Amino acid sequence: MAAKMYFGVSGKARRVKKLYFGVSGKARRVRKGYIGVGGKARLFFTGGELAYYGNSSDGGVAALSVARTELAATQNGGYAFFGGGSASTGTGGPARVDAYNKSLTRTQASLYTDAGGKLAATHVGDYALFGGGFYNEYKNVVTAFNQSMSKTRPTALSVARYNLAATHVGNYALFGGGLYNARNEDGSYSAQPSSVVDAYDQNLTRTTPTALSYTRQMLAATHVKDYALFCGGVDPTVEAYDQNLTHTNLQMLASPYYSIAATHVGGYAIFAGGHQWSAYSTTVTAYSQTLSRMNLPSLPVGTTKMAATHLGDYALLGGGQTKDGNTAAVYAYNNLLTRTIAPELSRARTELAAAHIGDYALFGGGKNTGSNLNTVDVYIYK
Repeated sequence: MAAKMYFGVSGKARRVKKLYFGVSGKARRVRKGYIGVGGKARLFFTGGELAYYGNSSDGGVAALSVARTELAATQNGGYAFFGGGSASTGTGGPARVDAYNKSLTRTQASLYTDAGGKLAATHVGDYALFGGGFYNEYKNVVTAFNQSMSKTRPTALSVARYNLAATHVGNYALFGGGLYNARNEDGSYSAQPSSVVDAYDQNLTRTTPTALSYTRQMLAATHVKDYALFCGGVDPTVEAYDQNLTHTNLQMLASPYYSIAATHVGGYAIFAGGHQWSAYSTTVTAYSQTLSRMNLPSLPVGTTKMAATHLGDYALLGGGQTKDGNTAAVYAYNNLLTRTIAPELSRARTELAAAHIGDYALFGGGKNTGSNLNTVDVYIYK
């Protein structure tokens, strides 16, 4: 599967950044190039553009090994990982990890026997980390995969919880917030939002930095240069941790939405959409490297539970739920914070996950009208 185009120059392979053909005596730049793979036209050159590559129905990439929703995704430089989730009984879905390399070849691994959904994933150093979740009980297990796909089990989260968020900054991976099983005064237990943050360094050693200022669940997290940012879920305040894990509060979002999508592009962290009861947000907010806040062009439709990742010069927000049902829409914000509408996903769905690897961004899993999906859609930036 072609991913890049090269020419030999002085005995060395040089990557093609621009390509031209002569038309009527003039040089015309090639915007997109295709080759035949398995009887289908596959995009292999776009000249620095974002484009749709293919999906697991048309042979563009292998589907997830099991249909599932409420999964998590991340990458470690060698692979994009999709792990955990909620799946049909007996499929082993909650324990499955599907890993895609830079050629989109899929391999499989596992988390732990009773891994569940609503977990979080991020990366640090050579490791992709999955933590927390729920499957019959609250989970505190953390599983790490290195670039050889070897699995490690570092110290567990300090508090078992799900609906948490994860990101990274400097030499740390951070897991923050979530729902935990709190003991009440009468001795009973109930789900309560947490403010706990657990940090793992490049050696997978765990520390517990200053907690979030507010208890949160169904929150969002991403990073921008020297800061990890957490927001959403109960309170609109955005909270930042620097590379030394020093904590500060930032200018807040417009409202304390749940299930906001978060990613980054260029020098900006981006938070988009979310819901507050029956209200669906169209708001998109960016924070710069200096933590200045700015409002971006809104989503055309209020959307919650989108998946988000970044690819080249674009932040991608795809899928999710609107007041009219699940959506296949994908919105792209470039590094100048201009919004464009990207080609749609092959299936409308919510509670999916997204990650990038090499020249590709992958959107996997989710559900539509109650049915779990194993669909994977791929976007390419060349």
